[in-house]
Amino acid sequence: MNTNDINQRQNQPDAISLLKAADAAYVYARRADSFRTVVTIASLVAAMTAAVRADLVEVMAVAGVAGTLLNELARRFLTLRWTRQAMLFQEWLDTSLFGLAWNPTLGRKPREEDRRYWEKRFSGDESRKKDWYVDIEGLPPGHAVLLCQRENLSWDARLRRIWGTSLQMLAVALIVLGLLIGWYADWKVWELVVRWLVPAAPALVFIVDSGLRHRRIADEKDDLINRVEDLLEDVPVASARGQKRLLARAREIQDHLARLRAEETRVPGWLFNRLRRAYEDEAATGAKNWHDRLLRETPES
Repeated sequence: MNTNDINQRQNQPDAISLLKAADAAYVYARRADSFRTVVTIASLVAAMTAAVRADLVEVMAVAGVAGTLLNELARRFLTLRWTRQAMLFQEWLDTSLFGLAWNPTLGRKPREEDRRYWEKRFSGDESRKKDWYVDIEGLPPGHAVLLCQRENLSWDARLRRIWGTSLQMLAVALIVLGLLIGWYADWKVWELVVRWLVPAAPALVFIVDSGLRHRRIADEKDDLINRVEDLLEDVPVASARGQKRLLARAREIQDHLARLRAEETRVPGWLFNRLRRAYEDEAATGAKNWHDRLLRETPES
């Protein structure tokens, strides 16, 4: 399969169908995360209640433990499941467009019925699925695939880092708030634990874990971007042998990218929708600059 016709094939009905199916599965994952967010907010209310009502400390502490377990169950059985499903649809699209073999270690390729099932649940703007990847016209297969992967990696790395850092700061603020309340109320250590840390446990666990995951994913994406750019620079556009090397490395990068996509940690929908256009434009501009630079290296026929 000629990977250099990605520009045309990405707008074919089958490709758009896979993007819609992946989007629908991600929406379900975000709904599960919304439920976890509600539990998180409720735990903060429970912590404040326990701080001011000594007679409700035991109830709020039990609620904190229950909320932590509930959040973990929702993560394992809902968010992870639907995020993984979305990843498999995106992987199906990428392997088809890029001419890469399916890696069974990532999971079983979805059935056609699965794609139709999820596509029917798509409720977004189909026009946004057009021209999903950057224009790679004129580039040889290896460089074309790597450039598409670079665009995939780059557009939300900074967004994840910003959100992850914000969550870590929020976690610190919640702990400091508890310490201040405990100091003002002259709590003992065990009172700080049962009247603040335990009732707020769902929030603290969710916020700390999500913040660390977002930062880690952003760091891994930055590392992959550097690897892609090194390959784009090191292998001459005119090298036929180099194209085979690039496609082999592209499969390795695709594996790493797929595993990052399978992470259940998602940026909240409101933040995603607010900043998506700006980050997509920046990623597209960066990819276009690389495209133009590589074209200048292409020997004239």
